[in-house]
Amino acid sequence: MIRYLHKKFNILPSSGTIYSLLYSLEREKLIEGNTNHRKRVYKITNQGEKFLKQIQDTKGQIQVILSSIFSEI
Repeated sequence: MIRYLHKKFNILPSSGTIYSLLYSLEREKLIEGNTNHRKRVYKITNQGEKFLKQIQDTKGQIQVILSSIFSEI
């Protein structure tokens, strides 16, 4: 995950940051982790999908608002 974030977004988070975030997301039931051949594999839950949809909807609404503000300037 650290390598992916570094390649995709050019950021290098610490393992403590990643594990803390994964633990929080799992505790909130947004992701679910299972052990598979000594590796922990995560998948998004239905609750996580709904939360992600809300974030995307909110992002779209913010973009519409900002677009209308800046088109009037």
